[in-house]
Amino acid sequence: MLSYGFLSTHPPTRCGLATFNSALAAQLTADGTRGGIVRVADRGDDLRAGPGVVHTWSTRTQAGWRDAATALNAFDVAVVQHEYGIYPGADGEDVLPLLRRLTVPSIVVLHTVLRRPSARQKSLLEQIVTAAGAVVTMTDTARDRLLVGYTVRPGKVTVIPHGAAEQVGVPADRRTRPHLLTWGLLGPGKGVEWSLRALTRLQDLDPTPTYTVAGRTHPKVVEHQGEAYRAGLHRLGAQLGVAHAVDYQNVYHDQATLGRLIRSADVVVLPYDSREQVTSGVLIEA
Repeated sequence: MLSYGFLSTHPPTRCGLATFNSALAAQLTADGTRGGIVRVADRGDDLRAGPGVVHTWSTRTQAGWRDAATALNAFDVAVVQHEYGIYPGADGEDVLPLLRRLTVPSIVVLHTVLRRPSARQKSLLEQIVTAAGAVVTMTDTARDRLLVGYTVRPGKVTVIPHGAAEQVGVPADRRTRPHLLTWGLLGPGKGVEWSLRALTRLQDLDPTPTYTVAGRTHPKVVEHQGEAYRAGLHRLGAQLGVAHAVDYQNVYHDQATLGRLIRSADVVVLPYDSREQVTSGVLIEA
């Protein structure tokens, strides 16, 4: 029975990548398979090891990729989550020497494949694919974009669709008015301002809809910008006259609470600014 080492952000860090990796690790080890997490932690993160964490790679540690690679080499297979912003170095380049240091087979899961990468981003991703034993994208769009826009071996790339939490039997909160919902970590680019503007056009409906924006502000946004984006949304809602119809839930919901919230929605709104996104946990859950 193979054992798996997972490299990623991981709870108690709160981000989509951490949630994805936690769920993947839980499923792959549910039958007793040995597994362990090599957690990538940014400044401000709680560095205490949680359940299943065998090593923490602090992004503040110089050449921390060396010890992280050693920890992964204790397993039969290394599963590496890739996103440009989570590893140290320019565009997260420190993941590359880690991959080259691995002595066990590696599977790299790509969460972002840019249509218009910078020259550095393009070169880095091509080198990551070369160094990996296998590469996974979660949509055909991401695979197609990778094969067309980057110099990679097609045989290395496999599509495995993004999973979703089982929601059968989860009760929905009953509501008397149509319910619109956006959830996930908040920050510029989320596009919630477009939803607020659209909400003003629905005020002639009877009954008028309500709109829930659920989720904390992304930790990296808080670090650099504080709560400026969230405050701007509150101001915009007031200026548009729809503040009374918007419920901002500044919390990171557990799976059960989130499941009830999703099932209460008549419409899930994903008003993101970027067209670069190729994978969305929110879309899959919806």
